[in-house]
Amino acid sequence: MSRLLTTAQAAARLGVDNSQVRRYIAAGRLAAQKPGRDWMIDEDDLARFGRPAMGRPKSYITLDEHNQLATGPDWPELEADGHARLQAEIDRQKAEADAVREWDRTHDGITGEELE
Repeated sequence: MSRLLTTAQAAARLGVDNSQVRRYIAAGRLAAQKPGRDWMIDEDDLARFGRPAMGRPKSYITLDEHNQLATGPDWPELEADGHARLQAEIDRQKAEADAVREWDRTHDGITGEELE
């Protein structure tokens, strides 16, 4: 067995708050033991846990994938509400992509420093 760490020490190593380490333990994501009042984490268990992902999960579906869903064989099987919500998301992403392309077109060669 390697060295035991407190939740505060584990939090410092992970770069998260002490309460987040306790949530990892409660969820069963991080192995720990409670020999007394406080949770203790084995250094090897912390190393196996790794570094938690920070921020919101990223969406990995692209606009092309949305369009493919909209025209694919499963499209007619969606309920009317699902169809409308998917089409609204496709339209929103297209509008966002168009706005970025327009900004790029009108600001060709401008760096972020010039905008400040």
